[in-house]
Amino acid sequence: MRPFDPEFRPDPKKVTFKGGAIFNPWINIPACIIITLALGAATWWALDAYLHVRASAPYDDKPLDVVGTLIGVVCFGLSTIAVLVATIFTIRWWAKRIREDNARPGQTMDLAPLVASFIERQYVTGEGDVRQNVEDLFSVDLVYHAGAETLTREDLVAMGATVRATPEETRRIHARDFEQEGRVVRWRLSAVLPALDGDDAEVRQESRVSATFGGDGKIIEVRSTPDD
Repeated sequence: MRPFDPEFRPDPKKVTFKGGAIFNPWINIPACIIITLALGAATWWALDAYLHVRASAPYDDKPLDVVGTLIGVVCFGLSTIAVLVATIFTIRWWAKRIREDNARPGQTMDLAPLVASFIERQYVTGEGDVRQNVEDLFSVDLVYHAGAETLTREDLVAMGATVRATPEETRRIHARDFEQEGRVVRWRLSAVLPALDGDDAEVRQESRVSATFGGDGKIIEVRSTPDD
């Protein structure tokens, strides 16, 4: 995982462990503030020591003590600035995550059209780039349960390319009966595709599909079962 990977959007309401780090605003932000205050106090202590040594009467090791305390002031000061910047970044980063998370409930009516638009563009009209269409809607950590199989986002890209390779007039794909409950969208999918072996037969499939959206507005889990 790259630092601050834009695809990584932890839920601010949960504690997430990834890459050896803990992600939660109630842990990260207070920890950054405490470290900043501690380093600030250490900087003040080092500055006070430096001024005290500099103002003291001459003695044998005074030059070394002046240099040593000055180095301490510089090190603690730079560390305080660095952690202060990290604290500001952490606060802003989590504030954005929380705004996005809070915005989703008010946007739930838009989720079903997102799915319908993806199906239309990816499989019916062939609009847009196959991979980009998938990456715009599905999380990088997608788990797609298709019967006994478990697919990934890369499998969806390959599936889209396979469907696009068939003549448009020979494929009939239709999504209907959309329902929405929170961040879960359910629908029925009908697909009629030419057989891959090249004969004149058609492959027909009716499925019930449900998709769960994450806090970043991308689908994190899909369950597809045959509709008997």
